Amino acid sequence: MKRKYRYLPLFALAIVLSCQTPELQPEPEPDLSRPVQITSADPMLVELICKRVLCGPGPVLDIHLEIKETSHDLFRNNGLSLLTLTTGLFVSHSATVDYALTLDLNPTRINEGTLHVRDGYWFVLPFYAGFAGTNMGTILNGYRDPKHLQRYCLDERPGKLREFFDGDRDQICDEYRRFLQVTLDSLWPELEPMLAYLPSDPLLKRVRTGGL
Repeated sequence: MKRKYRYLPLFALAIVLSCQTPELQPEPEPDLSRPVQITSADPMLVELICKRVLCGPGPVLDIHLEIKETSHDLFRNNGLSLLTLTTGLFVSHSATVDYALTLDLNPTRINEGTLHVRDGYWFVLPFYAGFAGTNMGTILNGYRDPKHLQRYCLDERPGKLREFFDGDRDQICDEYRRFLQVTLDSLWPELEPMLAYLPSDPLLKRVRTGGL
């Protein structure tokens, strides 16, 4: 009977020693004196950016993201689990994201490039359980592939069978929103300098903050 419960402390420790990575950064305070009009084919992306900037009539900033080369990171995560002597459970998804930022000012400013975005979880488990969990978690979390999330959040409504395995559309959209938030955190160092070129209206800031 004692042998049956000997792993309980390790499982309790696993609850404490768990993490979702990367941690989302706090949203920066928007500059209330620089309004900008955000355009994108992705309405959720516009929603998230408008939490970081003052969206309204103004110069147009078009943001285009293309998700490419997605991966379940199985070999990487198995390698990490082996490095932790099979105690680590690692589940993640990654994608190459091409971005194009176009700010309609005189002159027009364009910034293009590529990001590698990864989002996932890790846990500490007993020996061998982490390695087994890494492989099982990869199978169970296949729906978190970014292209899959984008498809069933924005383009198609999941059917009953897909909802059974992946969750309903709200749950899928929650996962997709997180992927976009992680992407924005990586993109922000490229985007922030472009926003600095927006014309500033100190009077507008005073109105927005109740200074008038």
